[in-house]
Amino acid sequence: MLQIVHDLAPAAELSFASAADGIFAFAENIRRLRSEAHADILVDDWFYIEEPFFQDGPINIAIRDVTRDGALYVTAGGNINLTDTNGNAIGSYEAPNYRPIACPVLTDAQTGGTVALSQDCHDFDPGTGEDALLGITLPPGGRTVVNFQWSEPWFGVRSDFDLYLADEQQRVVARAESGLGFAPVEVFSYDNTSGVTQTLNLVAVRFTGNNTPRFKFTLGSAALREPGPVALEYAGTRNGDNFGPTITDHATAAHAIVVGAVSIDTPSQAEPFSSRGPATLYWQPATSIRPAQPLTVPALRRKPNVLAPNGVRTTFLGRPALNEGPCDPSDPARNICRFFGTSAAAPHVAAVLALMKQRANQADVHLSQRRAERILERSAAPIVGDAETSNAGLVDALEAVTRVAGPGMEPEPINLAEEQ
Repeated sequence: MLQIVHDLAPAAELSFASAADGIFAFAENIRRLRSEAHADILVDDWFYIEEPFFQDGPINIAIRDVTRDGALYVTAGGNINLTDTNGNAIGSYEAPNYRPIACPVLTDAQTGGTVALSQDCHDFDPGTGEDALLGITLPPGGRTVVNFQWSEPWFGVRSDFDLYLADEQQRVVARAESGLGFAPVEVFSYDNTSGVTQTLNLVAVRFTGNNTPRFKFTLGSAALREPGPVALEYAGTRNGDNFGPTITDHATAAHAIVVGAVSIDTPSQAEPFSSRGPATLYWQPATSIRPAQPLTVPALRRKPNVLAPNGVRTTFLGRPALNEGPCDPSDPARNICRFFGTSAAAPHVAAVLALMKQRANQADVHLSQRRAERILERSAAPIVGDAETSNAGLVDALEAVTRVAGPGMEPEPINLAEEQ
């Protein structure tokens, strides 16, 4: 990421902090980069799968803090978008509420014994029928990471849901049943090593509690070499349930510029893996161990903001091609290292912000997070694709820098009120 920034903004001073030591350490390092390293622009490509879907978590709050202090913040939008052959977005499923029905009989694929499913299961049928089994099609060598969350606040979880993945004989091949905790989340992964396409069934179980909350799960793995699901039952229907949006974690942050990806070779459309929005939050931020209150009005976050290139070269990190293994600079046959994903797109935007910040300093004009975001969006070049994936379009560095100061400069937004 630092190589990409240096490539576009070679005079920028560079600092680095780890994001790998947990959510709270990540949030603290965001603040330290601002307070100790005096970073004007921060960019990350890391996420934690347990970050909340339905409220601002610790990392979102840290982003809010540093942008209020004058920094500009950029984050990668994620690589978990999925689409079926009919063009339906299938990277996620969201139900407005849990709909209890009787559970199916499942057996354990290892022992053959019956799996106890507790009190009831969710009805995935959006119509008048009942169906506790949601069909998922996974190709040979495919992988899915199912991140299941329900709309209860951190430290205020009153319901315990479990998740099971069963084969066509209703034998459980993967499960998530971690018990009641401070966060409303269950996660499992599954790899199709069978050598053939598998039709699997997802079962969502209410283990304890009386609530019937909104819930959502994503299906992507973010591992670009491994194919994800290619079909999801009911994805073509439009009857109250929502399929497709995969912007999660702190890519939902109101105060971050969130970046999707286009190919460096074909920049006219979004990459098929680039996560799509929008996201809707229902709870106040998780600022303490006391449960947050619901928002008066749900907060709609239209992310990503802009797109930028991926698949660019570095000296050591990446792959010769998207579907190949890692590059090796010492091997003449594999020494081309191309960096893929929104991880590569985000630092391009950070570098453009560095140039915009330089221009603002030269002209003695203010460049706030809101103004920078607005300039990037209004100067972006429209591309092929729907708004949920591409939003404003492909970032235009020259036009963005031009709009910071001089003729046609973009003014500071009049409404400076900030979202929760």
